[in-house]
Amino acid sequence: MEVAALSAGARRELPAYSVRLNSRGVWEARAYLGTDPVTGRRVRPYRSLPQARDEAEAAEYARAWAETLAPGAMAARRLDDALAEYVDGLASMGRAAQTVETYRSTLRNQVAPTIGSVRVGDLEPWEVSTAYRILMAGARGRRPVGRSAVRKMDSLLSGAYDQWCREGLVASNPVRSATKPSRQPSAARAIGEEGFARLSAALASEMGSDDPTRRATAAVAYVCLSTGLRDGEACALRRDSLRRLTRELNVSATMTERPRLARKPSAKTRAGGRNVALDPGTYGALLDLMARTDADLGPQPGDGPMVTIDGSFLRPSAQSRRFTALAKSLGLPAGTTMHTLRHTHASMLLYRGVPIETIRARLGHSEVTTTLSLYAHLLEGADRAAADAWEGVRGDLGGVP
Repeated sequence: MEVAALSAGARRELPAYSVRLNSRGVWEARAYLGTDPVTGRRVRPYRSLPQARDEAEAAEYARAWAETLAPGAMAARRLDDALAEYVDGLASMGRAAQTVETYRSTLRNQVAPTIGSVRVGDLEPWEVSTAYRILMAGARGRRPVGRSAVRKMDSLLSGAYDQWCREGLVASNPVRSATKPSRQPSAARAIGEEGFARLSAALASEMGSDDPTRRATAAVAYVCLSTGLRDGEACALRRDSLRRLTRELNVSATMTERPRLARKPSAKTRAGGRNVALDPGTYGALLDLMARTDADLGPQPGDGPMVTIDGSFLRPSAQSRRFTALAKSLGLPAGTTMHTLRHTHASMLLYRGVPIETIRARLGHSEVTTTLSLYAHLLEGADRAAADAWEGVRGDLGGVP
């Protein structure tokens, strides 16, 4: 149904819009905002209307939406209201549920308290930059947030303004000119040799516990420490992930918790899916763990979880909390988490001369630059060792002093 809309008694003309029932049985609206003067293409924004039960309701919802597209309407809206509608639109167009939930949390916790009341058309780059600084500094009585949270906010804001620019609703994207926190990660924290020895002994003891909960947490931590896996990847391992002929772990999935616990294909990076070789000790420990589970729960299927309490896949956040408590009881440095075990694995390999490219593949980084940015501080020692080795070569071969 095509509507060339002029509301009765309205002060401003609405754009033409139409509604239709798509192949999935969901009503949707599409508006026409003219032609982009740069590309020459027609500007036709789209909106799914899953709440509409029939054509009449669809037309009513479409009209309300079209009113927000009228000249100047978007610019006059509060930013938090406009962003809420933008995120709802992402959900209706099939964006990953975890992404949508992350954006909603970002809108609620970062955007709304800082710049949510600003009008869409009034937002200036300096206001965005100031919001980022306030959030990271913990000003105005707020707890400070990390770079990751601010980058998510930046992604939400920039994505929304880019779409509004394409649809001709705003003239420019002020977020692109804002000062953003550096994407350079800080040096990875690892456990020292003394702490490593204490932790290894504790994990061995906990994995032999009669308490399946303690045993499961220790096993997840053991896998992260021994292989460099992320905790979500360790929790997602199935029994058939263990390649017995090659003594490898096939890492192809991770556990996600939003909006609900689910095992999903690895999507952290395109290198997320990988095979990780196991040392004999780790391989034997995993076989023992599965045998103990069979003894407790009965024979488990090959597609069942490798590490489990009751036969179901584990929630990473629960294992992380329990491990943090264990680390604190062992006197490990404050801030020691499951992810610290991944960094410890990589650091120990670097100290022993394993090539950075091999470590990149083992960790599942898509680019070696990511690995280098995390562990460059450890390579400084390797460079000193290289200089000492060259001195030996020069002495052996009688080189120039």
